[in-house]
Amino acid sequence: MSYMKDTYLTLLYIDKPETSLPETVKTISKYTEICLLDDYSEKGCREFLVHLQETYPESITILRMEAKSGLSKTLQKGMKYAAEKGYNYIITFDTDSSYDAESITSFLAHPPCDLVIGKRENQTNAPLLRRLLAFTTTRIMNYCMVDSLMNVVGPNLEDCTSSFRRYSYRAFNLLAKKELESSEEDFHIESLFIIQQNYGNVDEVEIPYLYKKNSPWTSKSMQNSLNYSLRLFKKKFGFKA
Repeated sequence: MSYMKDTYLTLLYIDKPETSLPETVKTISKYTEICLLDDYSEKGCREFLVHLQETYPESITILRMEAKSGLSKTLQKGMKYAAEKGYNYIITFDTDSSYDAESITSFLAHPPCDLVIGKRENQTNAPLLRRLLAFTTTRIMNYCMVDSLMNVVGPNLEDCTSSFRRYSYRAFNLLAKKELESSEEDFHIESLFIIQQNYGNVDEVEIPYLYKKNSPWTSKSMQNSLNYSLRLFKKKFGFKA
């Protein structure tokens, strides 16, 4: 695995303190630079993030939203920052310890690609409703990413809702300039569609996954992602979304 650490930036969305965050930052800082995206968290959380920055001054930058903005706008701000600083790639994922931070090496080793999605393995401990919503959203997205009405397989991606991802400069610079419809976890669906519609190449890499009860991927957020994919489905058939 040959790469330059300062060409990669990991964006970590923060709206509340996560007990696993220090260990996550410790791991990620070995491989990439880090931008903590503070979505207008409470004072205690802000102080917590500043302490982390002081612990890893060479690796961490903090960007703070001026008001509660949601995942989409906050990640978009991080992407704009990454584009301004000239990073080649950014990596995103949830900080609730559902993902193994060491899996970042799989993304670092992956060949050039506009979007690499972490395909979550062993999701059997996740609630059935969540898995059904994720599966349905993924199948609809695959269908909507091709023009043909007869092609029900599409690019055959297996995990369109995963937040553990690597974006190329071309991809995140494109997203940074877009007027987004999404607000929260549906960002991952919208960003995939935008990249694919702009002729970006998309691939997946297998990663371990352990569902946590404090995961941001609640049934409500999964429903938001499904609703976004259903709007695309309606548009494909010429109906008003």
